[in-house]
Amino acid sequence: MDHEAPQTQEWLRFFDEQVSPFYRADLMPPESEASSRAAIFFLDGYAFERAGRSSSYAPAAVDALEKNAPEFDGSRSPEVEKKIWIDFSKALKEADIPPNEKLCPLLPGDRSLVRQLREKGKGNILAYAQECIRQGIIPEAFDFLISIRGIGPKIASFFLRDAKELLPEGGVSVQIDSSIRWQLQPIDIWVKRTIELIARRRMENREAARFIVQNSANPERANMGMWYFSSLVCGSQYRHNSCLRAIPDARNRLEKFIRWKTEEYTKFQICSVRRQAA
Repeated sequence: MDHEAPQTQEWLRFFDEQVSPFYRADLMPPESEASSRAAIFFLDGYAFERAGRSSSYAPAAVDALEKNAPEFDGSRSPEVEKKIWIDFSKALKEADIPPNEKLCPLLPGDRSLVRQLREKGKGNILAYAQECIRQGIIPEAFDFLISIRGIGPKIASFFLRDAKELLPEGGVSVQIDSSIRWQLQPIDIWVKRTIELIARRRMENREAARFIVQNSANPERANMGMWYFSSLVCGSQYRHNSCLRAIPDARNRLEKFIRWKTEEYTKFQICSVRRQAA
């Protein structure tokens, strides 16, 4: 770890130890080891996570792949690639939503998800990413992911970060060279703002990623915690700025959030019991 101000490292411990468990509790692995389930996991939670995208893209992609899952698991042939695209674009057309062909990973062609998996001999995209992490060849997985249409560095890092967490015990025993570990650090606007506030200086995305790696015992979980705290616990730039003035302020905000979520869940349970009794 670098010798940044002790408070900087205390902030990163806070995001790692006190906030990231809430993100990790919602991180569920695919339902089975089938290649189609891993691809659905990728499409549903990662492939369309960019600014300005329609919220309908991911569910339509999931439905199209599920409809063709046996064929996908069997061959990932050009015919299967085309059929998935037809089903995806048809579903969007029926909802009067235009597909963004320029950035769609399902559009048949050299950079489609199906073709990249087929031509590069990768069946299960999640298992492949995890094996690269275990072997310390993260750049190979990173380059493979950004070869898919619509997948940029942020989404590639997002998927790789969570792929590591889904390893046994969160992948804590995996030894990763710090010089490449930045590729497990997705930097969105929330994480970037957080790093700049606690470091008290402006940074480019890659510098912010390296900063987290250099100053955290578990940088992937610190990254998860930063995103969760900023986007969900705070939810606004105003609240975010005020909470990051001091760690006690952030802890108080987190405690309020936990109480609110607990009350919300209790009310949900009561409504569910009443519904069943009706």
